[in-house]
Amino acid sequence: MIITGASYRKIEEKKDYSFYSDFIISNTTGDASFGFSGEGQKITWDFKKGRILDPQGNYTYSYLPNSKFNLSGDITANKLSYYIDGNLVSEGQSKNDFVIQRLCLDSTGTDIDLQATLSTSGEAGFSVSPISQFISSGGQASGFISNTGDSAAFEVFNISVNDSSFTGIATPTNTLPFRVSGTNNTVLTFSGNQNITENDTYSIPLFFRTTIGDFNKNILFTGQKALTQEFFSFTTVDNSDFTGVSGVPSSGGNAFVTKTGDFSISAGFFSGADLLNNYPINAELSYSSGFTGEFVNSVTGINIVTTGSGYNSDVVIDITGGGFAKQATATAVRYLPDFEDVNSSGIQGALVTSAGSGYTSTPSLAFFKNVFKLNLTSQGSGYTGNPSLVFSDSTGLGASGTASTGLLYPAQVGITSLDITFSGSGYTGVPEVTFVGGTGDSFIAPTATALTGIVQGVQTGITGLNLISNGSGYTGNATLNFAGGTGSSAILASGIGITGETWPSQIVVNSVNLITGGSGYLSAPTLTFSGGTGISGISASAEVVMAGGASGTALVGSYSKSFTGQFNLFTGIGNYEDYRSQGYYTSPATGYINSAHNFSGGQSSLDIRVTYETTPDVSGLVARLFVSGSGSNTFETFITGLR
Repeated sequence: MIITGASYRKIEEKKDYSFYSDFIISNTTGDASFGFSGEGQKITWDFKKGRILDPQGNYTYSYLPNSKFNLSGDITANKLSYYIDGNLVSEGQSKNDFVIQRLCLDSTGTDIDLQATLSTSGEAGFSVSPISQFISSGGQASGFISNTGDSAAFEVFNISVNDSSFTGIATPTNTLPFRVSGTNNTVLTFSGNQNITENDTYSIPLFFRTTIGDFNKNILFTGQKALTQEFFSFTTVDNSDFTGVSGVPSSGGNAFVTKTGDFSISAGFFSGADLLNNYPINAELSYSSGFTGEFVNSVTGINIVTTGSGYNSDVVIDITGGGFAKQATATAVRYLPDFEDVNSSGIQGALVTSAGSGYTSTPSLAFFKNVFKLNLTSQGSGYTGNPSLVFSDSTGLGASGTASTGLLYPAQVGITSLDITFSGSGYTGVPEVTFVGGTGDSFIAPTATALTGIVQGVQTGITGLNLISNGSGYTGNATLNFAGGTGSSAILASGIGITGETWPSQIVVNSVNLITGGSGYLSAPTLTFSGGTGISGISASAEVVMAGGASGTALVGSYSKSFTGQFNLFTGIGNYEDYRSQGYYTSPATGYINSAHNFSGGQSSLDIRVTYETTPDVSGLVARLFVSGSGSNTFETFITGLR
């Protein structure tokens, strides 16, 4: 085979291959390559100007123009060994793990004369089975082609009816080429031709040309009346367990519970006004993606020992110790029996949000707390506005609150100074000083004493005043009244008491209000009052009361997660048939499939139910629900199983 330019050939999809290839390259001035590719990856030997470079770029051999040399080797999932002219060049060379899908050749400025032989381990093969058991003139029929061999996948290049006596019965209608994977069945489609007789059985011989070889297979159909109309409709009845109210799958539920999705398929044939019997419906549930396997020594649950109180939200459980390989996480779920009674809000359960793995002993649990309430312990003084509350010095965050200030008592106005307006004369003793006027409804009288002395010549009058107490409740200046201490010819003195603020008003913090309790606290945060005070203010203080008292123990164990262990399929007309209990598994047993339901007696609807058993981990497992009817009528949907 002479190769010029780039070309490739699709081959059986496997991870392991052996190859034996003879090369003659026409010159040493051009470049060429030989190798294998698949899943976006490639391994190649490059022939560059008389030199051979292996997949790791090593220069390993030289060749001459038009001289034959042999390149052979063995390829496994992650290793390769190769020989040149029978001599071992490299053994156990590492390679990426991928499925080989194509033989690749390329030449630029030269020709390659190649004779290549490929071989692989295992046995390739496939089976063909009908989905719809009936075929009619002008109608559609369908079947499955299933990979039963060791190939990861293969491609079908051609399908034909290889007996001319059956060409008037059915014609294959698949678009070619098409791929058959190792896990899912692929639908074959046929159109019914004119030579179909009702109730006759036809074993139609088919020839397949594929990447794993040429095969002869037979598929069995029964003739049916010519169809005038066909209907096929899939309905989601209730899938909210899987999608939630938002329509998007999300985790956060409990482990070891069953989720259920209900669906329905309506389909049938009409011949004129008659609904025909034997319309075939096939339902298949198969693995699409997600993790399956063993979860070893994981946290599978948490037992609540004491419920605690004062929780105003769900809180995180800190899981520590236990020698884990992967740490588990969990959330405590509060219980509020009476919405008005927040003091009763204890912890009623726990949700393991990630099971972790590799625990060698039981881990310790610490229930995070939230701030439950604030108790004002000191009002402070000298505030000019509301202070801010600052929570600090703790593991948590998000607590917030407000403080309100108010007037503890107003400013006090009393007599602050005394003024003699007239000293008088003729005093023989010290008069009593009283205050008249200038007061409000409620006041406390001030007190003062007078001093006498010579004011003029030999006359004795008032020479000074001592203010003893300021009094309070004044709204204006008071008049001084001097009584007693006078002789027979005395002239009375006069004066005024001048008022002023004797004690300033006091604004204090009179209440604190918790807005949010925050989360993630292992101890009470420090609360400080920031701002809002005057020059000589005294800061208020408050007690931070935390939720608390909840405790629990972790349960550590191992469990296995598999597709058919978590998912199950049920179908029925009136009563459901349980695919797991009936053993209706695919081959290999990675999904569910059964022979087709054939409607009869006016039936045209099949109920389908999918269930999923949740596990402690939060990794999703995705199932492919595939429903097929007659001909090319198919529907598929994907269902995500999450805890």
